[in-house]
Amino acid sequence: MRLRTIHGRSVADALRRVQQELGPNALVLETHDGAGGAEVVAADVEREEPAEGLMRLRAELALLRREMRQAAPAPAEAGAGPLPAVLPRLAKVAERLLDQDLAAELLERVLKVLRAAPEQEGDPIDPAKSDLCRTALAGLIPGTGPSAARKARCHAFVGPPGAGKSTTIAKLAEQSRRAGDSSFGVITLDADRPGSGEILASCAERLAIPYRAVRGPEDLLHAVDSLGKLTTLLVDTAGLGFRENASLAALRERLNLPHQLVAYLVLPASMEARALRASVRAFLPFAPAGLVFTKVDEAERLGCLVNLPAELGLPVAALGHGRLLSGDLARSSRNLIADLVLGRRSSSMEPAAR
Repeated sequence: MRLRTIHGRSVADALRRVQQELGPNALVLETHDGAGGAEVVAADVEREEPAEGLMRLRAELALLRREMRQAAPAPAEAGAGPLPAVLPRLAKVAERLLDQDLAAELLERVLKVLRAAPEQEGDPIDPAKSDLCRTALAGLIPGTGPSAARKARCHAFVGPPGAGKSTTIAKLAEQSRRAGDSSFGVITLDADRPGSGEILASCAERLAIPYRAVRGPEDLLHAVDSLGKLTTLLVDTAGLGFRENASLAALRERLNLPHQLVAYLVLPASMEARALRASVRAFLPFAPAGLVFTKVDEAERLGCLVNLPAELGLPVAALGHGRLLSGDLARSSRNLIADLVLGRRSSSMEPAAR
């Protein structure tokens, strides 16, 4: 989106020039009228690319903030162009969600719901207090996964290096053991790298749960069979980068246990957005049943907790938010994610973990 400053003898004259030079759909952002003439700041949106939607919303918010600082905006002149899509009442919500890097098309859907919000929601609407805002945002996130995922015996955790797959499995093991569950075991396919399986081996020994380390070309199915009648097996895998095509294909082949195994894609919420999307593309062939976000407490922006599930149509199974194996893993819900993004709950999620 290109911004232009166009001058005229009056605001009306400058607006006519805007329409002549930028077309009838130009977005008028600011007008200034002084003794020496008038100027209008406008944007050419006819050729706006979809990726520039956030720039447009940020520009509209900048205009709203300026008007609010002035207490009351000047009356619009005839032909002053379209009103901003972000109404003043919704400015706080839009600013919060933009700051969290919520995708522009998802933000538009939230604002569409809120435009008809009742008076009790506030003016301006406070994203940290509005129940309607929470409901609108939570509605963008897919619900629980298919029943086939819940019935599978093996639950494999895949993802990029350092995502927290082993730590997530260790936290699940700790929580399950404390809840009195003894019908599960742990398998690692990442036993060949020095020190890679230590956290799970130590956890299994301390909790007295069955553990298998699958080395080299050993068959995963053999390890699964050796664990007898355990109803749930948590499978750890090596972290793989999005460019490791051969290793990704090999891992996908190792995990090919139809009707027995489902995969969950583990992603650090603190990862840079482009790297996050590259990892998602690399692991989509694994047909993940759901997402697990880790390092939520380390992320400056949490829009990815909504953007990726909404884009992929995948539920979020769990949220990791600390280093304590005994408690820093929260079972995900749409309301919890909405609360985190809106600032209704701290990313430490201490209340959710109890």
